[in-house]
Amino acid sequence: MSFSFTLTGNSSILSYDFNPPIYLDENTDYEIGLVSFNSFNTIPNIDNTNNIFVWGEKNKMNIFKVPTGAYELDELIRVLKEHMNDIDKNSEIKIVPDLNTSKISISSNRIISFNNTNSIAEVFGFGAKRLEPHKTYISDHPVKILKVNSIGIDCSIAAGSYLNGKPVHIIHQFFPTVPSGYKIVESPQNILYYPVSVKTINNLTIKIIDQSRNLINFRKEEITVTLHIRKV
Repeated sequence: MSFSFTLTGNSSILSYDFNPPIYLDENTDYEIGLVSFNSFNTIPNIDNTNNIFVWGEKNKMNIFKVPTGAYELDELIRVLKEHMNDIDKNSEIKIVPDLNTSKISISSNRIISFNNTNSIAEVFGFGAKRLEPHKTYISDHPVKILKVNSIGIDCSIAAGSYLNGKPVHIIHQFFPTVPSGYKIVESPQNILYYPVSVKTINNLTIKIIDQSRNLINFRKEEITVTLHIRKV
């Protein structure tokens, strides 16, 4: 006996209650694996956790909230420059990526503050600091333009997987191979199966998480996950 489950929704948490419950054979072991994951790659690398850019002069600082979205580095630089110029026609900023070190240099005729909550500083490789005008600063770390390094499928009834030595419920991990805005179709050629940890299935919950076990924001795009349960 085997079971196939498909869950859909517009959230990174997909949950379904079974009434009546599904009863598995007490004398048999079962395992579960991911058959497919489908959605659109709308995962933002800029959101309300890292979108604050502050600049200006001693007696007047400006705050810009970069709109949530998936940005390439060049596009992000363009957006910042255009907004600065819209607010202050005399402002100048130069942001130059170094392809060898993956760091950037920043110089401006205005103060730039990276000391703010939810600052864009980490994206550019900077720690919390204030950049004085008419000086050139090299980022402390490489640019961190990618926020999500892997997509994990976490299944509430699965066991046998570990993350950094700690037991988790992840049954599949991958990184999307399509650009932003394109359809993600993840269908493993060889399904990895993990032990099912229950004998009575009252609820099945799927979470779509990143490498830090944070829920991934697909910006309300529809997500479809299909799972397969079989006897060992």
